[in-house]
Amino acid sequence: MSNSRNGTYDLELKRVAGELQLGSAGNYEDMIVQHCLARLRAWAAAHGTPQTLSDLAAEFAASLDMSFTEVHTEEEIDAVLGKEAPVQQAAIGDLKTEFDGDTDAITVRRLDPKPWHRKYWAIINCLGWHGYRRYWSKWHEIVHCLLDGQQLAFAFRRTRQHRPEPGEVLVDRVAATLAFFPDMFEPVVREEYAREGRFTFDVIDRVRERIAPDASREATANACLRYVPSPVWFLQCHMGLKVSEVRELRNPQMSFFPEDPPEDKLRVRHGSYSPSAEDLGIRFHPNMRVPESSTVTHCFRDEWGEPHEGTEALDTWETSSRGPIGHGEVHFEAMKIGDEEVWAIAQFQ
Repeated sequence: MSNSRNGTYDLELKRVAGELQLGSAGNYEDMIVQHCLARLRAWAAAHGTPQTLSDLAAEFAASLDMSFTEVHTEEEIDAVLGKEAPVQQAAIGDLKTEFDGDTDAITVRRLDPKPWHRKYWAIINCLGWHGYRRYWSKWHEIVHCLLDGQQLAFAFRRTRQHRPEPGEVLVDRVAATLAFFPDMFEPVVREEYAREGRFTFDVIDRVRERIAPDASREATANACLRYVPSPVWFLQCHMGLKVSEVRELRNPQMSFFPEDPPEDKLRVRHGSYSPSAEDLGIRFHPNMRVPESSTVTHCFRDEWGEPHEGTEALDTWETSSRGPIGHGEVHFEAMKIGDEEVWAIAQFQ
């Protein structure tokens, strides 16, 4: 699968597969993911599996000669810098400036490591909203070590929140599997699903509490879907315009606003689904409008922000050009996230 028209992602896959000596033909992305998963499984077989995936990240990173330092405040940044020699401080750069933007992490190769130091040092940005990404940031840095191996000769590397470069896209795709190590994660998901009898936000929270306490709720929800046996959809919805309306308003030839400018409507921002839901071919398409009658809309408009549950006809969910996305009675559980977003779990009755 290429993420660019000129195939740069495919070229990156081939390059990495060659560096790892995985062969010259086949599904390179899957080969690379399986190679890294095999490395993690071999480590777990030799050392045992820890209690949580957060513990796994720290212990597996140590086997790669990497350590993590989380910084949550500017005072903690000062403390980190104060413990390092001037030459190392120069390698780190201005952490306050870096971490005030979209930098999730900085990894450095220690220039003069002491006997108690790890060779690679990942400083994880936990200031503000970056804190929700700290678990993911750690696995991203771990995968860099796995893929680069002895070629990891950098003295300094920053990881941005937005990383469209082919190499960074590949690292994220590998991290998506390793961060929720299936050997540890899948059994917990199946146990909690069986306990509830269906997929709910409570299931997500219990899974997260048991096995992935540092992972974000969003990432945990999406990871859980891989192992849910029934058709389930996880929707994230917010207010927005149709694509055609956005295009019209951005048209440089429009020197004035129309008399009746388009209004934001509640729309699907992102939808993910379980394997059996994918087999059904039913899609809640990005940017499709949420029906006015939907439980999801009622939840969003609830000034108290209380969770809502309800059953509704899937037929009411329509695209502008193709009509209903499916048929049947669907149960929705919806939860408001802040003031601007609502999440929902949909599944057949």
